[in-house]
Amino acid sequence: MHTKSADIFARFAMIGQAALVACSEPECGTIRRMKISHVRSPPNGGQMAEVKFLEESVPAVVGETLLDHAQRTDAAFKEIAATCDGQGVCGECVVLITAGADALTRPTEHEEAVTAAGNEDPEGAYRLACQATVADSTVDIEVATFRRNLRILSHGSGSEHVQLAPRVQTDGDAVRIGDVAVSYSGGDVLGLALDVGTTSVVAELVDLTSGATVATTSFENPQRFGGSNVINRITYDRTHRLLLQRVLVSHLNAAIAELPCARADILEVVVAGNPTMRDLFFGLDVQPIGLSPFLSVTETEFRAGHRTATSLDVPAAELGLEINPSGRVYGLPLVACHVGADAAAGMLVSDIWSSDAPVLFLDIGTNTEVLLGNRHRVLAASSPAGPAFEGAGVTFGMPGLEGAIESIRLEDGTARWSTIGGGVPRGICGSGLVDLLGELVRTQRINHFGRFADGSGSMTVAPDQGITFSDRDIAEIAQAKGSNYGAQMILMKEFGISVEDVGRLYLAGGFAEYLDVAQAQRIGMIAAVAEDRVVKLGNASLQGARALLKNESLRFELEERAPNVEHVRLEQDPDFFDLFVDGMQFPAVS
Repeated sequence: MHTKSADIFARFAMIGQAALVACSEPECGTIRRMKISHVRSPPNGGQMAEVKFLEESVPAVVGETLLDHAQRTDAAFKEIAATCDGQGVCGECVVLITAGADALTRPTEHEEAVTAAGNEDPEGAYRLACQATVADSTVDIEVATFRRNLRILSHGSGSEHVQLAPRVQTDGDAVRIGDVAVSYSGGDVLGLALDVGTTSVVAELVDLTSGATVATTSFENPQRFGGSNVINRITYDRTHRLLLQRVLVSHLNAAIAELPCARADILEVVVAGNPTMRDLFFGLDVQPIGLSPFLSVTETEFRAGHRTATSLDVPAAELGLEINPSGRVYGLPLVACHVGADAAAGMLVSDIWSSDAPVLFLDIGTNTEVLLGNRHRVLAASSPAGPAFEGAGVTFGMPGLEGAIESIRLEDGTARWSTIGGGVPRGICGSGLVDLLGELVRTQRINHFGRFADGSGSMTVAPDQGITFSDRDIAEIAQAKGSNYGAQMILMKEFGISVEDVGRLYLAGGFAEYLDVAQAQRIGMIAAVAEDRVVKLGNASLQGARALLKNESLRFELEERAPNVEHVRLEQDPDFFDLFVDGMQFPAVS
């Protein structure tokens, strides 16, 4: 492989949140909250600063922790998980300080894991709510929990015709998980489908006797303090073993406590996610995923003949998950390397192996999974696009939160935009960035290399808020789209087809759901498949997990098919660098 190609790919390989409540059930045990014996009144005279939690604020009191202040709110306290009574040893009450960090005491030794170098976030500083103490009552402090108003896709759009035949079976008053009888109180018989993403987590509660969805909940992945991408989290887990797993499970337990059911009625959980997220959830060593040949320990064991599939099946109690004491947790099988259980779910939902015509499947994100195939052959690749489409590296980029510009049109040289929630713009999220680039290409305001044709180097998007967009911002996005483009082209080359031969293009994931397909094709981000052949699947990962929760035989089918998928290592293809560079241009070179 060309040396420069290896260097470029190596760079990209390194790029690579549920309402939380106190448990009211006496048997749940582990989710506990600090209680304050008294609340000090602010000193007389002067306007006191406030500690602001999303939509609630309380007066700032010197000497009290952020967890103390959250206690005096109606909702924020419920959104901060803590299992050690505020001693700082569980590391679960992570919050993001978005303003006023200097008004807090310096981090304690208990906070080393969340304040360590490399964990920086452009939105603010991570702290433990039970340790960060107000030191200056004249400065407002803004605190974000992982229950922010992030736009999280919690549904699938594909058709689902799954025969109800779950692993959990009832026979009169008896309940079995497979062949094992379990303790059961006589309530509902429920299961949980879980999509663990790098950015967000979605859980769907399903009635296993009817197949109906009972409730859905979602939250930002609280592991974010360990890094915004899988490579960073792999590195973090090496030095802080199992902390990421413990924090996620704690937040999920609190989310389960809010669902309209008794914990004991949930008998099984089915989990989908990329290899790193899935294995972190199950407490496995993820270090091998970060080193060539990038294999999960389950994949290594499968190849060595030590296991029959890369799927996982463990007791819920082993993970610390608070459902029925006899409950089980099943993790979908992996495809290969960085192509994980979420892609396996996508194969199931798109029914790629039943099609005669070639089917292209894209789950676009920090790590884009690409599948191409039909009933005869399926190829897969992982494209390390990086977090640019989530706003990282872009001057005014931001996640899909309220105030993010989500769509843009250029009229007479002026940007006309709309925001999530309809309010004042704070920045531009991924769908807005794609729109803006598409409009700049349409109006010929940028050249083939992604630079402003008039030499200005930037433009103003929202003058009242000072939001701009520059050549440098375009370059960040160009690298992400170039990686995605290269992956699609390499798979088509390997399969021996052109874009015109693709019978269906399936787009999955939250980013794709809000994407203007025409704009994405205009900038060369996704293959130029005819509009009537493009289908948005929504959250295919969750939809696949739900299907396997409702029908056990689909697990066996997926476990049998996954090893037959041909994994394509993009960095080993001699054309990767050239295609990557072509994909960085506007529009991409055909």
